[in-house]
Parts: sequence; structure tokens; C-alpha cells
Amino acid sequence: MKTKIVLTFLTLLLLETLSLARAGILTGPVTNPANGHIYFLLSSNTWTGSEAEAVGLGGHLVTVSDSDENHWVFTNFTTFGGVQRPLWIGLYQPNGSVEPASGWSWISGESVNYTNWTTGEPNNNTNHGPQNWAMIWPPDLAGRASPYQAEHWNDYWNTDHVLDSGLTNLHWGMYGVVEIVPPVPRLTISRQPLGVGLSWDSQTNRTYQMQYLSDLSTNDWTNLGLSVPGNGTTNSITDPIIDPRRYYRIAPFP
Repeated sequence: MKTKIVLTFLTLLLLETLSLARAGILTGPVTNPANGHIYFLLSSNTWTGSEAEAVGLGGHLVTVSDSDENHWVFTNFTTFGGVQRPLWIGLYQPNGSVEPASGWSWISGESVNYTNWTTGEPNNNTNHGPQNWAMIWPPDLAGRASPYQAEHWNDYWNTDHVLDSGLTNLHWGMYGVVEIVPPVPRLTISRQPLGVGLSWDSQTNRTYQMQYLSDLSTNDWTNLGLSVPGNGTTNSITDPIIDPRRYYRIAPFP
């Protein structure tokens, strides 16, 4: 009986090529287990400055695809280091858009299928210029920023700190969240005399871990042998188990 091998999921961190010194990174890389994407939290900067740093790192300001990702970003970054941190996201309004609600686009080019605006937003308050850039409110600015709803979005000025009218304490910065989508390596799976052979493109200075599971209804991945150092060409490993069927992925290690 011919063995069926199904490749359902690949995650791989390829960070050696990132010029980390080009950006003021507060934390990262942090991997979101739900999508395998890599995130960084930047130091306080304008939206345009933060996006330029994100591009230098190989990504863009975060594209928030759904409520789960919105909550993950909010939970992981808005109180990093015990500081309330309003977050820049990659949603912006191109020049010429009809204010306040038309034209909003992700800088990554992805479609806008999810939004989480604060009640009454976007409103394009022009006290300090146009509000063409989106941010997420942190948990605890109630009474100190208006309009305010924790975890919700607001259109904002291109500034590196909170400028809300009537606010007396302006020490809250504006912090960009970078999202990087890792490239997927070529993975070849074949049946061999001694088992199932797996090979993939690798990079030096990286360590890889092959993992498998037997039931796609679970997320209980098991390491397949020892971790494998990258060699800059093609790495290979053999799984001596042919039956029952297994599902494989490449995971970063450690």
C-alpha cells in the first residue's frame, strides 16, 4: 500500500538576514503560534518612521487579520515592560481618501477584512493635522485620553507620542509593532528503503527541528530525533516509521 504523506504546516524563522541594529527594538522576535509570523515591538516613533524601520527589518507594521490576532497583539505588546503603550498598526489612509472612513488600507497590501474601531472613530480630528494612521489603545488610559476604548483602534496624527486634546500628561509614546511573514522553505518528502526521507533548504547559523503528528485534529507535535544544524544547502533526515501516516513540519529550535 502506497504511503500517503501530507504536508500541512511549515514554520521557519529566518532572521539572520535582518539588520536589527537599524531599528530601536524593545522586544522581539516574538512568534505568534497561531500563524507562525514574527513580531517586534519598536521604540517610540511616528507611524511613517515606524513603518520605515519595519521595512528595514524585512516586514511591515502589523496587519491585524482578525479578533484573535488583535487580542494577541494587544496582550503581548500594549503593557510591555509595565508601561502603557499605544501601538501603531499598518492601517493607513492614502492621500485623497474621502474623510473620515474611506480608503483605509493595510500597508502590506492585504485586504481589509477586519476592523476594531473605537466608538465614533475614525473621525479625522484635525487639531494637529490629518489623522490618516491607525493605532490600538492600551489597557489603562481611561480618563487620560479621549476617545478611548482599550484594545480598540483610533485614527491618529503622525506623531511619536499621544497628543489627545485636553491631555495634561504627554509621556505616552507611540510604538510600532512589526510583523514579518517568514519565507516557506522547499520541503521534499519521499519514501526510502529505511523509512520516510525529508529534506529542506537550510541556512547556516540556524538550527532546525523536524516535528510530526498523527492526528490533524490535535496540535500535539512531537520532535523527530535531535535538532539539526543548518549547513547552508540541503538538510536531510529520515523517519524510520512509514505506517501509520504522519504529518510533518519544520519548526525553529529552540
